[in-house]
Amino acid sequence: MSALFILIVSFIPNFVWLALYLREDTDPEPPRLVVFAFFGGVCATGIALALEYAALKTSSAVFAAGVSQIYNSFWYMVLGVALIEECVKFFVTRILIMRNPEFDQPVDAMVYCIVVALGFAFAENVVVITNAMLPYHGAVFAITQTVILRFIGANFLHLLASGIVGYAWAQGILKRKQFAYIVGGIAAATVIHSAFNAIMLSLGQFAYVIAVSMMFGVAIWLLRDFEVLKQLSGKRIIEVAYAEPE
Repeated sequence: MSALFILIVSFIPNFVWLALYLREDTDPEPPRLVVFAFFGGVCATGIALALEYAALKTSSAVFAAGVSQIYNSFWYMVLGVALIEECVKFFVTRILIMRNPEFDQPVDAMVYCIVVALGFAFAENVVVITNAMLPYHGAVFAITQTVILRFIGANFLHLLASGIVGYAWAQGILKRKQFAYIVGGIAAATVIHSAFNAIMLSLGQFAYVIAVSMMFGVAIWLLRDFEVLKQLSGKRIIEVAYAEPE
């Protein structure tokens, strides 16, 4: 099975989420910047993996425990995976977008955080789908099942978690309290990310039903937040961010 096929199949879940989400943006972002942010998310995956590996090896040495023992621990799942990934996705978004002149509306914070998250999820898809194909020699059923589960599972999770951080970031800029709101947003995203991972690892065959139900509840709340930011489209977020305090 060719590498091109793997890339195309891996992109399908992200393309669907991206298309659905960007349709809700009443002031569409420049395609070149969306593509730039998406590939920034792809690069963020490598950064996150490097940090997760470093955290794993360091923890193993500090606590004199086996790598597998650390890897399977709850605290590593929270701090060594979920927290690292949410922080990396956010800071990559901030570095790439914050001072770009197109970053000019409150809702843009959510838009670009989600685009970067979908790029991150795409890179994960490539790895997961490649691994899924190996034992089945590229069987159509195995590939289709993996794509569907990634669409409603991990890809949806990354979209929601980064959407929460993006909303918090926008509110922090508007209220001149970026640090507090960003920390709160990343904490909330980490809790949701960790809850998803814990459910998937501990609840067996019903895990996806429970995890997806939880995420749809979060999605309803997130859509409300998206609409709140859309109503603030008259405020130029850059002007607010860099204005002198009153």
